[in-house]
Amino acid sequence: MVKLVRFLGNLVLLAVLCTLCVAVILLAYGRAMVDPWQNTPLGSQEATWIWVGERPMHVRTWGSETGKPLVLVHGFDLGGAQLWTPIGPALGRAGYRVIAPDLPPLGLSAREAATDATVLTQVDFVAGVLEQLGAQGATVVAQGWGSAVALQLAVQEPQFVRSLVLVGPQLNGELTCYERIAARLPFVGDAFIWLTRGGGPLWRWVLRNQVAAPSAELSDYARSAREATHIQGTVAALRAFYRIDPAASGPVGLSTLDVPCLVVHGALDRQVTREDAEAVAEQLHADVLTIKDAGHLVVLDQPQALREAIAEAVSR
Repeated sequence: MVKLVRFLGNLVLLAVLCTLCVAVILLAYGRAMVDPWQNTPLGSQEATWIWVGERPMHVRTWGSETGKPLVLVHGFDLGGAQLWTPIGPALGRAGYRVIAPDLPPLGLSAREAATDATVLTQVDFVAGVLEQLGAQGATVVAQGWGSAVALQLAVQEPQFVRSLVLVGPQLNGELTCYERIAARLPFVGDAFIWLTRGGGPLWRWVLRNQVAAPSAELSDYARSAREATHIQGTVAALRAFYRIDPAASGPVGLSTLDVPCLVVHGALDRQVTREDAEAVAEQLHADVLTIKDAGHLVVLDQPQALREAIAEAVSR
């Protein structure tokens, strides 16, 4: 019995040592790659920007300017509005005016080391874009942390929001406490951010963990989103998200909210449980729609089902 316990103990110790070795190798690799990976100046991409204040915001649009406005707000991932590619063009062809901004410093929007990534600041950027485009009374569809931005927009700038569709809502951000701690470690914090969220080898794993199964949509999104990971200043700008206190990062004033709202939940979502989705829905007096065979990023797993849910919300 003693020999068995000793043998199992040695196995555990070996596993711990192997894990530490892998972590050290990955972090060393990350430190070496952070700067050379970010080698593309912002603005060298073929894209459309709208200036809000002194900051350029990248915006994707589909459909006619005379269609019903539909605003798509992404969550916390560097690909930004690229996430909506599986449904944006189809919604545009269906007659909607689709507007999908890249929330800074994500997507192809401006990178600044002193970025304020709070929900209140992001609302100012989105409202600035919609004001310039003359898009009022829109149905706003939001993913993950983008749901907090959409809700705050509805409270703070109600003229822009007719109804809400919140997909896998994460009102206090998408980062775990472990990620926040790791990103603040001296010498290796930036390496960790790059490895997991900035285009490094673990970034693809993070994406894979947010879908139910590998798909062509996931591969296309990862390939297209990689362009944004190469923009100079990306990791320094991403630090802003790790500095936010999650307890104080959610939307405020929701008791005054008075717009129709639908909460969409992927049945296989690993980030937002059914109970989490129902709690948000109860707070907002909203219905919950569960989409089967979908993970957190419903738009990549079940784009057609999400399009149908959006069309129904718009028609209400």
